[in-house]
Amino acid sequence: MLGGYFPFANIDTSLVLVGTEVLVGAVVGYISWRIFYERVMSPLRDVPGPFLNSITSLVSNIQGALGKNHSYPIELHEKYGPVVRIAPDIVSISDPKDIRTVLATHDFRKSQIYKDMELVEPNTFSAQDPKLNSERRRQIGPTFTWSAMSKMESLVYKSGPGALIEKIEQLIRELGFGKSFKSVLVGHHDVIRWAHETVQLCIMYSIFPWLRKLPMVFPKWHESERNLLKFSTNTINERIELNKNAEKAKLRQDLLQAYLFATDPHTNIKMTQSQVMTETAVMLIAGTDTSSETLTWAVRYLMSKKDVLAKLLKEIDAAFPDKSVPIAFQDAKDKLPYLEAIILETLRISPAVPSRLPRDVPPGGAKFGGGDNDGYFLPEGVCVAPHVMASHYDPKTWPDPLDFRPERFLGSEAEANKKNNFGFSWGVRICPGRRLAWIEMMLTLANLFHKYELSIPKDLEHNYKNMDSVCYLMLSPKNAQNNCRISIKRRE
Repeated sequence: MLGGYFPFANIDTSLVLVGTEVLVGAVVGYISWRIFYERVMSPLRDVPGPFLNSITSLVSNIQGALGKNHSYPIELHEKYGPVVRIAPDIVSISDPKDIRTVLATHDFRKSQIYKDMELVEPNTFSAQDPKLNSERRRQIGPTFTWSAMSKMESLVYKSGPGALIEKIEQLIRELGFGKSFKSVLVGHHDVIRWAHETVQLCIMYSIFPWLRKLPMVFPKWHESERNLLKFSTNTINERIELNKNAEKAKLRQDLLQAYLFATDPHTNIKMTQSQVMTETAVMLIAGTDTSSETLTWAVRYLMSKKDVLAKLLKEIDAAFPDKSVPIAFQDAKDKLPYLEAIILETLRISPAVPSRLPRDVPPGGAKFGGGDNDGYFLPEGVCVAPHVMASHYDPKTWPDPLDFRPERFLGSEAEANKKNNFGFSWGVRICPGRRLAWIEMMLTLANLFHKYELSIPKDLEHNYKNMDSVCYLMLSPKNAQNNCRISIKRRE
């Protein structure tokens, strides 16, 4: 009955079967060819790594989407050594010497992944062109010198440790204890959420670039990206209006003001308003999560290592007996070497950006992983990815790497260990805001432990000792709002 009305009813089923067989054959043929090429003909065929990773990037992408950008490569390096093929055309490296070779110069340009993560246009973080990166660093470089940062210290203290102390005092008055340290640090301002969700979106762009064409996927994150860029644009416009009044302009000396007037001393070229907007958005992203995450991890380790905490308190009390006087950065830097070592060890064991820093191998190729063997030659165009956390967890460089031991950065081995700490990256693309981060972290921790006694709530003692982490771009404790709770009271 249906034969006269259904247009496919009279199709020869044998043709369907033949078509299916052809399709299956083509798929099997492609997979077989891919396996044969990657395992037999590829110039990376001898680089160790899991079989599946050598024929597809799917495994690595899935691990990244699951927030395991830090832990998964560490497992591979522990099994296969300092050079690991984590995808058909990506090789991860963990030897400090190899990492410095890659990061030292512009010869190894940033890979396509940075372009995929880009906000609006190339910026300090994403620029692949060495000339553009050099120009931008000349423009903003004077902003981040120690002398320039010292002029902003009062503003940093007011908006950072000062605001934190004020909030803690309020909490002590109203609640007594039990507030998440991370939420105290960053608060609940919408800008923080926009920055965090924009990072997550950019990471998804880097894993799945085609998502840029599908704004209906992750609509909340797309909205946060739009809000962040709009916030940056509005802030710049407001500042431009304020700067029309010379007297008011003098009153606000901060990063935005410096960006608006930043000039390349070689060419006298200033950043365009669009470039300032992009750099401001990048700074909002880089300057919120990275510092707060590092401070959160530092407090976590101090709460878990009572001997380290006792040494820190002894150092602070000896140098600054009057708890009513805030500790300034230069005083902390001069008088609190153990605190500096604590921050360095935190950056080693829990770096804010712990995962790979992908670069393209330059013309002529390069060899990595020497030592016990002749190393592995990587031809031009292959993505070589220094992995920060895998390097920091290598027992050949760091004995007992999981042990939080600030003493690594004191004494005779301190300088050598600092050289192997890539917490702020290294070389020509080292974090331009590292000095600001140091001021934020030293001021916050020095003043926090100077005035307050922190302890772990009893219901979280196990969580602090076994705190899980997640990494898309920044390394974060899992369920930080609950697992990072602490008890706070004024020190006697």
